Amino acid sequence: MSEHDEHQKPLLIVFSDLDGTLLDHDNYDFSPALPALAALHAANVPLLLCSSKTRAELEYWKDQFNINHPLISENGGVLAIPQGYFKQPFDFHEEQNGYQLILFGESYAMLRTALIKLAKRAYLPLVGFGDMTIAQVARLTGLPIDQAARAKIRDADEPFFIDREFGDEEVKRLEKAVAWAQLRLTRGGRFFHLTGHNDKGLAARRLVQLYQAEWQQPICTIGLGDSPNDLQLLEAVDLPILVRKKTGEVDPMLRASLKAKCTVSSGPLGWNEAILEILSITF
Repeated sequence: MSEHDEHQKPLLIVFSDLDGTLLDHDNYDFSPALPALAALHAANVPLLLCSSKTRAELEYWKDQFNINHPLISENGGVLAIPQGYFKQPFDFHEEQNGYQLILFGESYAMLRTALIKLAKRAYLPLVGFGDMTIAQVARLTGLPIDQAARAKIRDADEPFFIDREFGDEEVKRLEKAVAWAQLRLTRGGRFFHLTGHNDKGLAARRLVQLYQAEWQQPICTIGLGDSPNDLQLLEAVDLPILVRKKTGEVDPMLRASLKAKCTVSSGPLGWNEAILEILSITF
């Protein structure tokens, strides 16, 4: 863990969602957050990306943010730790591309099979990433082709949508079908997500355990998110922060479920303000 020497171990770690939180929901811009990103780096505070995005996508974004910390991808399906990051030994499932992977939930192949069964059981046209080409994913998400290709390299989470107009009744049918399959349904800013019984909170708690074993001192955890699939992450941290949407609203389900601070501004600007305020108090 070369970024932290023995005499300056940070007491603070920050978990952050990406879409609509650190990244602008529409254009993925994060320039309003640059001051806070620089401040976290200067204070040796790990920024831990925790997203519905794939590991391949998060590897791209960590390079954009100039960080090299563990990644929580696909709504907690995978915890990817850079090799050599922790000095203390820990159990992991496999090594890939310079990462030690801790896997949660069900395999992607199993989820793809389940989605077909769920569509029939719920009488709904469900379209997953596995049903689409890279070009179709790019058009639907607004991602560049190279990012859409990264989004299709999946381990433990299938994003999908209902391919027609739908309301609460259809969502309830879908929820019942997912419960029948003993899987988990979450709803992000753009898509539903089908997973096993993993979530961002489980992966975050495991990562905090690894930091505690490494640092041997109390840790304060911060979490930032904006949508219902961030709930378990925000429940797992000491200080949850709700990032306002572009409309200026805070997700009503999150607000009702959590005693959390809300940002003043939306998206990456609100993220920036919240982080700078925390750092001004902590350091």
